Formats: sequence, structure tokens, C-alpha cells
Amino acid sequence: MLPNRRSAVLTDVDVPLELSQFLGFAEGDPHMIQSAERITSDASVASLVASHRQLGTRDWYIVRQVESAFEAGSDDIMHGFLAESLNECDIDEAVAVTDGKRVDWLTLSDTAAAVATEVQRIRSHPDVPAEVRVHGYLYERSTARLIRVDV
Repeated sequence: MLPNRRSAVLTDVDVPLELSQFLGFAEGDPHMIQSAERITSDASVASLVASHRQLGTRDWYIVRQVESAFEAGSDDIMHGFLAESLNECDIDEAVAVTDGKRVDWLTLSDTAAAVATEVQRIRSHPDVPAEVRVHGYLYERSTARLIRVDV
């Protein structure tokens, strides 16, 4: 079944499915895509491109949740948490040596800037057709507000 409004919504995994209602959609209107990794990973962009080619979506809504666990700190803070945890455990030294410094924890210090960057990345991706419109939003869970990010 094709999305009624030829739209796709790409969200964080934590954003509730009723999010589409906040965007003014009824059930079945948008193609909902949830990403467990960086919201504009290559896999997410591929899902959007497939949505356009196979389902005819022309408007893409990129929605990131505000107040997510990944806003709580920086990569340095996360590296410190892991190093501390590894020091408290009796583990193999080879594992302890990494202490997470090569891990991109996907933390966010400014979610609006992150959404703007994600929208720009998608718009400029070579596989994204020029006729597709990409919109950015923040979803504030505590107040159930949707905030448009102008890019």
C-alpha cells in the first residue's frame, strides 16, 4: 500500500509512532522509517531513496527527539564512562586498552544544529533526487511539541 500523502518520516528509534499525527498526517499517510543508528547513516539515506523510488515519496521529514540519552554528554564523557566501567571490571587487558576511544557515541550537544546538518547531508547526497523536499523537525517529548528547524 502506498503512503497516502507521498511522504516519508525518518526518526530516531525513541520517537513514538504517533509522531506522524503531530505532523498533520493520518494513519497510513506517511512512510515511517525508524533508525537505530545515526539518523542520516548510509542505510537511512538508502531507505529514503528506496521510499522515493518504490513508494513515490516526495516530501521527507527528518525528526530527531530532543532530550534523548545521547544529548546528555559528549564523546569524551562517554569514553570516560566506559573507561571507568572497564576499570571496575576484571576483564582482559586487550579489551581495556581501547576504553571506547575509537567509538563514535553519536552524542549531540545541539540537536537543532544536528537536524540542520542531517537535512543538508540528505539534500546534497548524490542519490537523492532534486525534486524531493527535505524538512527538519525536533520532537520535544516532555511537552509533546514538534519544532520546525529551518535550513
